[in-house]
Amino acid sequence: MTIINSKTLARIAAIQVAYQITLNNRLDGFDTIAHQVQDYYIGDEVHDDLELPNNSLKMKLHKNFYGELCSQFKLNLDNIDNVIKTHLSSDWPFENLHVNLKALLRCGVMELMYFPEVPSKVVINEYTNISSDMLKSQEVGFINSILDTINKEIRKDAS
Repeated sequence: MTIINSKTLARIAAIQVAYQITLNNRLDGFDTIAHQVQDYYIGDEVHDDLELPNNSLKMKLHKNFYGELCSQFKLNLDNIDNVIKTHLSSDWPFENLHVNLKALLRCGVMELMYFPEVPSKVVINEYTNISSDMLKSQEVGFINSILDTINKEIRKDAS
């Protein structure tokens, strides 16, 4: 049986919300999207979509953490984007980043900025690991590098 940590699942779900918001390029409908994603992970749809028997994958969404992630994302998207933009080179302008990369960066940076109780190492490892299932290897390194650099500036630590 495969077990997915409840907070990891909350991060994956928040990335899916960020993906939709990034794809639409606006916050309209944010609450509806967030509720739909939460309902998806609470129900059996995910098992059906993955074509797995219900007992082969154990996962439970950490609803409170997911709610906090979504709330901070919605409230602080402009600040998050500004921090990301200041850390990109002219070779990687924010506007040219593909939607998966933006969604992952937005969530990772948001957690570094607004969740100081979560150790930096945990945040960076989680988003790097999640990105390895969604991105090319050089983009995974890019995520890791940007999050590490922003962490050192925001939290003044490397842990």
